[in-house]
Amino acid sequence: MVKYKARQGVMNSAALCFHLENGLALFDALERRAFVDLLSDVADTVIDVIDVMRPMRPTLAYAGRDDFVALLGEARPVEGEVISQAIDAAMAALHHFAGHAPDLCRRLRVGEMIRPSRHDPCEGQDLLVRARRSVPRLDAA
Repeated sequence: MVKYKARQGVMNSAALCFHLENGLALFDALERRAFVDLLSDVADTVIDVIDVMRPMRPTLAYAGRDDFVALLGEARPVEGEVISQAIDAAMAALHHFAGHAPDLCRRLRVGEMIRPSRHDPCEGQDLLVRARRSVPRLDAA
């Protein structure tokens, strides 16, 4: 029964990726503590924005390479543009890092909301990878 509920939970979930633009440049420009504080502030910002739009706290992880991935417990759709605008407004409030790296953008790119396939329950294992691939990147080669 527990296994069934866990699988059902994955099938009703969605993943959403947020990519921090110029993350590597920010890492180089900021002291270690300031960079870690920035990542923490970005994570708090993402959780706050999602929490306002969806009355449920997401599970959020820093996935590396300037990506944050949110696992949302229910797959109710939210327009990417709405999330993107709310994230942009919230990120603008993170101005206290401007003195450390004034020329660097602190913008998050938002990917698509990715859901597991109803036809392939094992595809949920690939959910986070697909979410990360869905983000448009300036630095893609």
